Amino acid sequence: LRTNLKFLAVDNPPRVIVVTSSMPSEGKSTSAINLALALAESDHSVALVDGDLRRPMLHKYLDLVGSVGFSTVLSGAATPAEALQKTRFAGLTVLTSGPIPPN
Repeated sequence: LRTNLKFLAVDNPPRVIVVTSSMPSEGKSTSAINLALALAESDHSVALVDGDLRRPMLHKYLDLVGSVGFSTVLSGAATPAEALQKTRFAGLTVLTSGPIPPN
């Protein structure tokens, strides 16, 4: 996948990639993490965002704090800079989903 993306648009590579599916438990988080790590290992700066506000997983897989993230940024309780978390992987920063908001 990383190789295909690399050669997809040599002169104008994509800056944003979305990983999604129509059903739960289809491997979105696993695919997103693996792609993010592959790109980070290729000397790209990667910001991985967990936009799943109902079933957040990235903070668990990457052993990060889940109490601040996308939902706290959306609510105005934190800025993106405050919510972004460094990982143990060079080049990879993560914005977890944050606390699950009420309906």
